Amino acid sequence: MADEILDSHEQGEQVRKWLEKNATSIVVGLLVGLLAVFGGKRWTESQIAHRGEAMAQYQQMMSPEIDDETFNAHYLALTQSYSDTPYAGLAALAKSERELNQAQSEEALAGLRLAAKEATPEGVRVIANLRLARALIAAGQADEALRQIDALQTAGFKGAIAEVRGDALAAKGERDAAKTAYENALSYMDIGAAGRDMVEMKVADMSAVATLVETTAPAETAPAAAEDADEPATEAASTEASS
Repeated sequence: MADEILDSHEQGEQVRKWLEKNATSIVVGLLVGLLAVFGGKRWTESQIAHRGEAMAQYQQMMSPEIDDETFNAHYLALTQSYSDTPYAGLAALAKSERELNQAQSEEALAGLRLAAKEATPEGVRVIANLRLARALIAAGQADEALRQIDALQTAGFKGAIAEVRGDALAAKGERDAAKTAYENALSYMDIGAAGRDMVEMKVADMSAVATLVETTAPAETAPAAAEDADEPATEAASTEASS
């Protein structure tokens, strides 16, 4: 029993000495661990708060009654202080749309080009590219719109991309190619998808225009054919008169 007590005493002394020797390291390790846990929690909470502030700014920016000065103030705040959130890209889209509505096409195109290049996440960036392409079509720059669309590499938005490609081709007068693009867009859309009826109308429009062209083309060439038919008769009459 004495040996056991002695052994226990010796073991306790060894533990005490080890603690004295390593106390600083243990305390530091505990502090680092606690800081990692609570610091990570605080960082997460700060990120949530940061995004919440950005969302609030964006919601105020999108108020229907907002004036230009306040709108621009929210836009600057979002793009400068909250550029690491999706709301910065959404703000750029909203600003460009506002400028388009105010007939400020050059400013709108510049903003859309910036958003199409830098907006995050990918979904917002794709939407910016699509809006930029539509704005380019409206500005009479269908070829640039096609280049913008063709540069998109994304698994999503295939229906929307095909529709905008059809719009650009239609603007260039390439009706058959536009119709094919619209039909391709429909293949990616569910039966009840929003916007499907509009794409179906575009397909019908391309078909109607093609039919109209085919129907009117012979009528346009008929007078020329008639003139050619009259030429021999005229020549014969001239021959008889001379004889």
